Amino acid sequence: MTKTKNNHYIPQFYISKWKFNDKQVYCPQKENSKIFKPSPRNIFADRIWDDEVENTFTQIENKSWFPTINRILKDKTTDKLSERELRNFFSFAVALKGRKKHIVAKLYETAESNTAKLDNEWIKDGKATKEEIEKLQKYNKKILNHSFLSLFNPDLSKKGSILNPFKRFSFGRKIIQEKDMQYGQFLTSDCPLLMLNEKDEVSLIMIALTPNLLVFGAKGIEIFKTVYNTPINITIKKFNQKIYNDTQSEYIISNKRYILEQFL
Repeated sequence: MTKTKNNHYIPQFYISKWKFNDKQVYCPQKENSKIFKPSPRNIFADRIWDDEVENTFTQIENKSWFPTINRILKDKTTDKLSERELRNFFSFAVALKGRKKHIVAKLYETAESNTAKLDNEWIKDGKATKEEIEKLQKYNKKILNHSFLSLFNPDLSKKGSILNPFKRFSFGRKIIQEKDMQYGQFLTSDCPLLMLNEKDEVSLIMIALTPNLLVFGAKGIEIFKTVYNTPINITIKKFNQKIYNDTQSEYIISNKRYILEQFL
């Protein structure tokens, strides 16, 4: 893949919700128990995919993710979302979970390896010449890019999609009111989507869309009731502990220094 610039695998419009001065977020360095103040532009980024993929993701973000997340924040509920907007939200959630550098690299590596094996078999069996294979390989990257993007593009993921399991979830939200501020606010990270399993399948997902609003989806009415009825102070504490203690996270961020200080 041609990589010409850093790619924000966690969208800046999402991380910007945690800015404390319209410029920066608080971020801990666990190894030395210090907190620094980066700009969202300078974190959650790496050289991961090429310009074709980056441009498509930009279109998806502007067309689908950004307006749908803003709709949820405006209405403070997912109940008013259309079927298309729900698909946009599912796509956004899956992207936050699956656009990590090591995951993307493994997907492309596996696809390229399988394609190379097929090319060699065609040459060996006389189904294609080396020259014909070389011409075909020019189109392989476009095919790989399309296959990768289809995992996250709500417009390409209507049937047989990895987004479909989310349709069986019931969604709710937890809001930190001014009277609840004493308990803190929600953290986020480069692994912001919590997925909890029960009987070897995902039964609960949770994601903070802002420091004050968390959306959850539960499979099964009992799980939904349990989460919905859990006091906000317990929800904040448990959610933040899981975000902070996730060993796969490189960055944890907050708009309040004191919230991070209690973990250091």
